[in-house]
Amino acid sequence: MSMRKRIIKRYSEAFKKEVVREYLEGESVNVLKKKYGIGGDHTIRNWVKRYAGREGLAYEVIRIQKPEEYEELKRKEEEIKKLKKIISDMTIKNVLLEEEINFYKEERIKRDNKKKQFKLLKRQKRGRE
Repeated sequence: MSMRKRIIKRYSEAFKKEVVREYLEGESVNVLKKKYGIGGDHTIRNWVKRYAGREGLAYEVIRIQKPEEYEELKRKEEEIKKLKKIISDMTIKNVLLEEEINFYKEERIKRDNKKKQFKLLKRQKRGRE
């Protein structure tokens, strides 16, 4: 007697959200089940409850705040923008400095190798004399 293994499907968060988005745009549960090969009757409905809930895909968030809160938010956004620019500039400088360090290391290795070759040649000449 052979037992068939039961297949358990695991769907990614991105996949679930895509199905919910299509449902919210008007596609029926049955069409989505057939389109994506989703088995259970309640699977998509559960996803809709989960992902289109209070702060999910079915709602648009509107922020209501005082003018001074808005100004503070704008100030912080500008500060974040400036800090990101500083980080970007420093990253570029860091890369350039690392390249310069590597260049000088290579130059030093070349110089040291030339010195070693010169000393070796000098010893070989002394040995012949």
